[in-house]
Amino acid sequence: MNKLKVLIADDHDIVRSGLKLLLTYEYGIEVAGEAKDGEEAISIAKETNPDLILMDINMPRLNGALAAELIKKIAPHSKIAMFTALNDDYWLKKAIEIGADGYLVKDLSEDQILDAIKRILKGERVYSRSIIEISASEEGEVLNPQNHSPISFSPREQEVLRHLARGMNYDEIANVLSISRKTVETHCYNIRKKVGVKNMNGLINIAKAFDEK
Repeated sequence: MNKLKVLIADDHDIVRSGLKLLLTYEYGIEVAGEAKDGEEAISIAKETNPDLILMDINMPRLNGALAAELIKKIAPHSKIAMFTALNDDYWLKKAIEIGADGYLVKDLSEDQILDAIKRILKGERVYSRSIIEISASEEGEVLNPQNHSPISFSPREQEVLRHLARGMNYDEIANVLSISRKTVETHCYNIRKKVGVKNMNGLINIAKAFDEK
């Protein structure tokens, strides 16, 4: 069986070494390469065509956000997850705007990192809970649940979020997606539960943050 290839891009040796060690013993995954800056990440991505790139943002020569934007154009097959210490709403929205498949803050445990990687490789979009709460809290109440594991949105939940952000109501979304209104309501309930927001304002804030450009 062909292993899924992961490229690690981070300017800190200790971070790259730690991630490589974590992934080396994971069945079905191999480290395709390591990059110390954005330009090197682009070069290695061209050569190896990885399934996933774990991309830091603050890197020399070319930051990870710009590198990710370019890689999405030259290697659209590759999924990209920002892996950063920047717990910042601006960078979250920037990552989503360029098409990143995840935003993981570096305070995650090893088990949470592995789980996030596996979910992204399956097609889900995964985000650290702390960064999601920043986006949700602008107007809507946040529940701040005890579970701090990363949040993932299924492809269908991503579609619902996109249509909510564009002003559609439940009936309109149901019609566009050819599903029942009840199913739309269930998706919205599940999203709110995952994110930890009490009201519709919070849900709309999340939807706007995750509207795919």
